[in-house]
Amino acid sequence: ASVAAVCLIDGTTDVVFGSITPGTAGNYDASGSVTWRCTTGTPATIAINGGGTGNILGRDMVGVSSSLRYQLYTPTGPLFSEIWGDGATESTWSVLGSGMGLPAAVVPIDGRVLDADTLAREPGPYSDVVEVTISP
Repeated sequence: ASVAAVCLIDGTTDVVFGSITPGTAGNYDASGSVTWRCTTGTPATIAINGGGTGNILGRDMVGVSSSLRYQLYTPTGPLFSEIWGDGATESTWSVLGSGMGLPAAVVPIDGRVLDADTLAREPGPYSDVVEVTISP
């Protein structure tokens, strides 16, 4: 028999910035997570694409008539220092599988909206959808 190297994303939680009040001179930070598992000893990478813009360095949430810039970061310290990308553009996150039958591992996804990017935005909701993948 031969056991294949397998990795799965079990789920994600959204990075929700909540209510933003432009001009407060602070950044708006939020966290989500990705829950994953891989076969024992399987090295893998978790990647996040550029969302609706397709641009990892220019991620935007779309509103009614404008967009709002944001960024996602790996949990590498210090916070908000390493942009989470697809490996071709910016970094991925490396993991090592501990077994498919064990509880899945959770990795945080940190997000930030700069206050300066909110100043010329119309009121209303903004959103984006990114794709999170894991590859052994």
